[in-house]
Amino acid sequence: MKKNIILSGVLLISGFAFSQVGVNTATPQATFDIVGMSTDSTKTDGLIAPRLKGSELKTKDGLYSAAQTGAIVYVTEALTSTGTTAKTANVTTAGYFYFDGTLWQKLAYGTFTETDGVIGNEVLNATANGGLVRAGSGTAASPYTLGLTSGTANGQIMTWNGTTWSPAAVNLTEVDGVVGNEVLNATANGGLTRAGSGTAASPYTLGLTSGTANGQIMTWNGTTWSPAAVNLTEVDGVVGNEVLNATANGGLTRAGSGTAASPYTLGLTSGTANGQIMTWNGTTWSPAAVNLTEVDGVVGNEVLNATANGGLTRAGSGTAASPYTLGLTSGSANGQVMTWNGTAWGSANALNIYNANGTLTTDRTLSFGGRALTFQGSGQQTVWGSTGTLYQYGITSYANMILNAADNNGNGIPARMHFQIYPEQPAQIIADNDATALNLSTHQTTVAAPINFATSPGSNANGVARAQIDGDGKFNINNTLSVGYTSQQTFASNQKLKVNGSIATSTTTYPDYVFEDYYNKSSVIKPAYKFSSLYDTEKFIKENRHLPGVTSIKELEKTAEGYSFNISDLSVQSLEKIEELYLHTIEQQKQIDEQKNNIVSLLKITEKLQAEIDVLKKQ
Repeated sequence: MKKNIILSGVLLISGFAFSQVGVNTATPQATFDIVGMSTDSTKTDGLIAPRLKGSELKTKDGLYSAAQTGAIVYVTEALTSTGTTAKTANVTTAGYFYFDGTLWQKLAYGTFTETDGVIGNEVLNATANGGLVRAGSGTAASPYTLGLTSGTANGQIMTWNGTTWSPAAVNLTEVDGVVGNEVLNATANGGLTRAGSGTAASPYTLGLTSGTANGQIMTWNGTTWSPAAVNLTEVDGVVGNEVLNATANGGLTRAGSGTAASPYTLGLTSGTANGQIMTWNGTTWSPAAVNLTEVDGVVGNEVLNATANGGLTRAGSGTAASPYTLGLTSGSANGQVMTWNGTAWGSANALNIYNANGTLTTDRTLSFGGRALTFQGSGQQTVWGSTGTLYQYGITSYANMILNAADNNGNGIPARMHFQIYPEQPAQIIADNDATALNLSTHQTTVAAPINFATSPGSNANGVARAQIDGDGKFNINNTLSVGYTSQQTFASNQKLKVNGSIATSTTTYPDYVFEDYYNKSSVIKPAYKFSSLYDTEKFIKENRHLPGVTSIKELEKTAEGYSFNISDLSVQSLEKIEELYLHTIEQQKQIDEQKNNIVSLLKITEKLQAEIDVLKKQ
């Protein structure tokens, strides 16, 4: 036991002095140097990494980050492919795994087999009926070689016979040495005649079927094309002047029999009195007189009636000496127009919206009727579209709509709000002048009404939901969030939040209760807290599989994205464990110092005993 105590003391002193640890060596050559016991066949050598099941490793996902890059474990029991997490996605077999800062990677090995020393020249199979022949045994002396199957005659090509590729001749049949001039068929009743047998000496020729008389043309008789005469009948040698019929009651008279000597002639039916015109009586056209009545010898100036309230004034008796005359009722003021008042036409003052204001006397509706209404300005135009949509167009530059509130405080600066956009610039909503804020809200809605934020990635794509403030005020961001930066940040695949600066959170307690309980044996800050020894802590861990005072993974909310936990609580719990660790370390340091003193005392005793032994040996 004395040897063990002394050796342990030496190792501890060596570790404190040089920050290097050696196993089976007093002169470690690295931070941790293990020397095998090659001369002792009774002891095993090797370094065993932490061994645990895949399910146990998975429960520690939240503990591994970039700080644990390079950690090595041995998985004794693999996870199923459906039971993995993002970090344990590869842990589907047993073996050694290392953590690369993002997920666990398996330490892999493989076996490569090569026959003749040249990688990749082996051929597994080649069949002759496939068009390739395989030669050689594949050994180093006789490796495989490939070549096309040899043909059996000149001019053969590789063809597919329905089963395999094989050499075959190409047969092209030609009668007269000229490819493509053969005729399969021509029938006389089709208008074409076929001559010749089609042999080399007498090839086929084609010609139109001969007619049987001069002047024939090819006509279709309902079955075939054949020659036929064209019959045109003409009576008087002038084509097209024959009349089939003309009746007297139609207003035209027909004379002549229509023979060659006396062809038809046509003329209008004679009237019975001067001044008649051809009129339609409901059955035929016939001559009739036109009766026009005129009082004063001037056609069309007679007035049957005119009333003063109709806006027209009537003068004269209507006789030849004093015929009627008409004139508009005189107005009473300049600019008046004739309007209908519901009973009569009378003069009224005109309302011109271009140069005068007016007042509606009742509700009015302007129907667009499929038309647009445009108000043209020097730099912009406002358009009510035919469907009622309101547009504001910038003609020379920006488009802008302004809401101006009343100037209630009398400072001459009204609160104002702009909706504006410049060419190829961001659209803007601006509150300026006396406006005290710009509120974006939903208000007095019948159901919970969130505010949604969506953006388009470009290329004319629709907007995609990026964030939402729901009706209860909860704020959700679908993507990443950077705070305190002047530009957008780049995020790793598993990162969602970046903060340039510090984060302040509120909590109901602070871990100084650890020191308070340790030194005062009780805590005012947190009366329920009690400092535990390492043995009590070990017992708790064995029973509960987590540190005392730290939220268990079983109590965390698990979502599709992973576990959700309270950062403030975790920060307090982490600082509590750090303070406990410091106290345990201080206790251990005191024990180490005491052991060092004991070692020094033991060394002195050993030296004294050794001196006494040496004296006894000399006697």
